[in-house]
Amino acid sequence: MFSKLEDKLVEILKESSIRQKELLIKYPPDVPNEKGHHAFIRGISIENSFAPTVGEYNLLFETEHEKIYIWTHTKDKNSAIISDIDISVKKKDFWKTAGSMMNFALSYYRAFEAVDFERKFEYKIIYYFSPLDSIESLEFLDVSNFDLHFLFNGEVLKATDIADVIQLFPCCCLLFKFIIAV
Repeated sequence: MFSKLEDKLVEILKESSIRQKELLIKYPPDVPNEKGHHAFIRGISIENSFAPTVGEYNLLFETEHEKIYIWTHTKDKNSAIISDIDISVKKKDFWKTAGSMMNFALSYYRAFEAVDFERKFEYKIIYYFSPLDSIESLEFLDVSNFDLHFLFNGEVLKATDIADVIQLFPCCCLLFKFIIAV
């Protein structure tokens, strides 16, 4: 009897190991990569006064390593900010995300009157992203069902607000080392 249990346990462990290897191939954790180079930027969204349709995916701006889009994922909901990350960032020692620059630029633009040091624009990596998919069908890296309920929490801005602060990005790049040091 012990032998049968042992054999069954070995079989289950082998199946589990095979399944784990398959998952690592389908969802490689070393992001960004070919399968996961889009990120939902949590902590900020765009209000939909520009009358978008579901599935719209509009370029907002570009940085050296990212293209930032406004994605309308659901009717009558705020649009999301999606970053398409250039895989070459993995070769860099340090990468200033567009989200961190937006956060700093928004604080600077508001003359630091509404600085929230706890606020972060978090990157939630999405595997196999398509703007035509529903938000519910997206496959995120390390986002639980519980976390999904809070994915849309954060600041709601107009696209023009972000367009205004983008002009500060060159300044942010120059001051970034100073700000990090302080």
